[in-house]
Amino acid sequence: MGFKRVSKEELEQSKAPPFLGPPLQTTERLELLGKESLKSKKQFTHKESNIFLLAQENFKFEYTKNGALDNFEGIGDITIVNNSEKNRIWDVNLSYSGTENIFEYYTFINEDKKTNLGNFEPQTNKNLDYKIKDTKNIINPIKIFEKITVSNLNKENLGTKIKKRKIRKLEKEIQKKKEKTKVQIEEKYGKKIKSLQSEIKNKDNDIDKVLETLSKHTKKKNQLQKDINTLKKVINNLKKEKKEEKYEILERYLKKEDLNRNINELLEETKQKLESLKSKIPEIKKNYSNKQKMIKNEIEEKYNQKITQANKEVEKREDELARAYKKEEEWTKKEDRLENVVGKIEDRLKSLEDKFKIKKAETELKEKEGQYKKAEEKADKFADKVKSLKKSIKNLKKDIKSYKKNKNKELDSQLENLTDEEENKIEEYMDKIDKNKGLLKGIQNIIEKYEEDLKEYREKLKEHQVKLLDTGKEIENWMEKKEEIRLKINGLQDEVERLEKLKEKELKKEISRIKKKKEKREQRILDGYDDMIGEKLRDNYYLLFNTQNMLNYSINIENDSENKVKEVKLAKQFSDEFSDFKYESSSVSDVNINKNTIIFSIPSLDPGEKAEITIHTSIKPIERKIIGTGNIQLSYIYENRLISGLKFEELNGYSHAMHAMKIKEKETAPNKWTCQMIFKNNSDINMKLNSILVLDKEKRNKYLDLDFNSDKDGKLVKPQETFFSEKWEVEDKNEPKFYRKLNYSITHKTEKKSLMNLNLEESIFEIIDLSVEKKFTKSKIKSYEGSDLSCTLTLKNTGTIPIKGMVVKEIIPKDFLPPQDLSSFSIATSSGKDIADKVQIEILPDDQDASSSHEISIRVNLENIKPLELINVNENIKITYPFKAIKPDHTKEYNFPLNFTSYYPKEKKSPEDFYYISGTLPAQKLPNLDVIHQRRNLLIAKEIFPGRNVDEFAISLIVNNSSNIEITDIKIDDTLPNSIEVVSSNKEYNILDSDLERADTISFTIESILPFQEEEIRYYVRSKGDETLDQEKLESYLLT
Repeated sequence: MGFKRVSKEELEQSKAPPFLGPPLQTTERLELLGKESLKSKKQFTHKESNIFLLAQENFKFEYTKNGALDNFEGIGDITIVNNSEKNRIWDVNLSYSGTENIFEYYTFINEDKKTNLGNFEPQTNKNLDYKIKDTKNIINPIKIFEKITVSNLNKENLGTKIKKRKIRKLEKEIQKKKEKTKVQIEEKYGKKIKSLQSEIKNKDNDIDKVLETLSKHTKKKNQLQKDINTLKKVINNLKKEKKEEKYEILERYLKKEDLNRNINELLEETKQKLESLKSKIPEIKKNYSNKQKMIKNEIEEKYNQKITQANKEVEKREDELARAYKKEEEWTKKEDRLENVVGKIEDRLKSLEDKFKIKKAETELKEKEGQYKKAEEKADKFADKVKSLKKSIKNLKKDIKSYKKNKNKELDSQLENLTDEEENKIEEYMDKIDKNKGLLKGIQNIIEKYEEDLKEYREKLKEHQVKLLDTGKEIENWMEKKEEIRLKINGLQDEVERLEKLKEKELKKEISRIKKKKEKREQRILDGYDDMIGEKLRDNYYLLFNTQNMLNYSINIENDSENKVKEVKLAKQFSDEFSDFKYESSSVSDVNINKNTIIFSIPSLDPGEKAEITIHTSIKPIERKIIGTGNIQLSYIYENRLISGLKFEELNGYSHAMHAMKIKEKETAPNKWTCQMIFKNNSDINMKLNSILVLDKEKRNKYLDLDFNSDKDGKLVKPQETFFSEKWEVEDKNEPKFYRKLNYSITHKTEKKSLMNLNLEESIFEIIDLSVEKKFTKSKIKSYEGSDLSCTLTLKNTGTIPIKGMVVKEIIPKDFLPPQDLSSFSIATSSGKDIADKVQIEILPDDQDASSSHEISIRVNLENIKPLELINVNENIKITYPFKAIKPDHTKEYNFPLNFTSYYPKEKKSPEDFYYISGTLPAQKLPNLDVIHQRRNLLIAKEIFPGRNVDEFAISLIVNNSSNIEITDIKIDDTLPNSIEVVSSNKEYNILDSDLERADTISFTIESILPFQEEEIRYYVRSKGDETLDQEKLESYLLT
């Protein structure tokens, strides 16, 4: 099953691979191989009134199974369509760029990058064809990669392990070489450097002596400097203490700005102030005595008048009170008298019965009650007045008392205040006196305490400074000597440094040489490895023979461009051997299966988007033949871009349009003209104005300069639409004339797309199969006895791909031992290939202890990347080695399992990873090794009875074989006294000398007795002389 081959002509007509559906409909094209070939033909493909620029490119990429581009075809087609039903277009020019990847047809060779397409009648088109070069600039924007995994196969990064192991070994070797080289170069320069260093050491000793002297002088200088610093410090401290004490003592007495004044001036000034303050105290006391007298008079005068006036008022009120008392007493008496009269009338009224008398009595009672009430009111009135006067007198006396108290209080307060003021004033002056006394004393103490010490320390400081100057000169002299020695040392050190640099340079050079050598050797180790950068190589694919192989096809599609691709279709082909198809993908919209071809449809892929399609299938190879993995075809549409890089800058042309100058003289202003530019689109095709320029006829003055290019589409003027410019005015006696220039063109719509078709060549499945045979030189061994055996392993490659390497592992069970000498292993291929240096044998544990099992591990061609082929197809490898049986136990079952692993490169170009299959030789194919328990079970019996004659005895020897094996070469010896003789026997015998005294030995040999059989030996004896022979005598002798 495959895909139909598509010819170039079919490709140009179909625009798509046949399996993706019917070909696209295309217009008739015109080959532009020369000027005369440019023609037009009517086509009715659109109904819009517009100009269409339709560009389409078709590509075919054919890739090898390793992803390399094997074949490329690319063609392009440009169609310009005038679909207007009535309007012609003319002088049509196509401006273009980006023709680097296009073959130089006549169409695209103009230096001005412009092609004149001539005129177009209504509803006609013209086609331009071109062929695209196969250059590096033509990049397929879709990346596709197929990965196939076989679930039955395992993978191991064997190559990297080998590389790392060898590089580690190389690094150790190179490290040793570096160390050795370093020692050699060190020895070469070491003597010279040591000699110079010895001289430097001597000079260092000289300089040490100088330094010692310098040290003494420096110590002396430092001590002097220290003493000077101490003296300065002491002086400064004294000054500081003096200042601090001055501040501490005097800041209580002086203002801040006076603290820094000269202390002697302060002393004189303080003395003067002290005398002045003392003289003012008597004067202050006299002034305050006068003030006391004056205040006392003022207060007496203030209060005495108020007190006198209040006393007079009291006397007046007391007189009034006496009168009020008298009136109150009179009215009270009158009240009491009237009260008695009223009472008597009331009593008499009660006893009267005559109405006239009662009435008269009632009138009298009423009159007397009136008088009583009036008397009562008068008594109450004078009683209230008494109370009021008493209260008034009391208040006046209280005021007099208050006046006296306030007078005394104010007098006491004023005198007290005056006294306090006087005392404060005196105290203030006394404080000033005390302060000045303290200031005076403090100044005197400071002068007495510091001035003498300061003088003494200043003299000592001067003396030390002179000594310091002398010591500094001595140090300068010794410094000069030190510098001379230092210069000599520097010269020697420069020489040492020069030799060190030479040593380092030579060492660096040697190390670099070793490093380059290491890199070359590393490169040899890495031989066969590739970077794989930028190119994905397909793996080698393998199938296991006569096994149901479960396969996963993972097909990855990635849009590596900046544009969206549409209508992505992928077809995957399979041969008839494959079955049980399933797929997985979140991107697929439709799946179509046509026999063994599966077609997947993906609507679109955005920039950077990936789509993965996973196909699950299975296959069981029953023939040893190569099977294809299946071709892949991919198609898609790349919109809005031409892959070749061809760009259309502009499509310009003309159709029916009118432009005019409207000139009108003003009604009210002769010779003044209003002007305007008019442009009308008379076609049914959109037009665009690019610019308008209007000048006077001499081209000196500019009236209109319109540039519409700032707008991408210019100034659009629709069909039958008119554009009016702004008006302007000119003054001219005659009708004005103008120079005008218009740049306009028809508009168009551009459609671009690229149709991409990719074919990926199928890879192949190789068949993996391995025939394994194991044989022993013996099939039976005796129990509890040592035996020497030999094992032969034959591994034959019955697949379709060479085997890179193998691992064979065999278990030698306990009671058996593998060979101690590894050279006793024989490993060879049927082709006679020498592989001795490619074999690694390991026995674990590495001992000769038969109480535990041992594992033999044989690795062939797994320590190096190359060669990649160990056992070619139909070739075998034979492994032979000896081993021993050490007292095997017949009651045990001994197994000699065999495991084998074969390796195959995962990738041909970069064998880092390897597939491997592992197997165990089935029990039925393992060689039989029986442990035979061959133990002889013999019964030898002796019976004596009378013989044929009176003087004879018969001796019967019975030999019974009770074992399960045939016993051969059985020797039986019987002892007889030498006084008897053998008469006859049914078996041949020999008479031999016996170790016993007076005895002989009769010896018989039985060649064979079968299992569980017996045989009798009978012979007759008699006495040689007249001695009587009895049975007891014969029984006493041995049978062996």
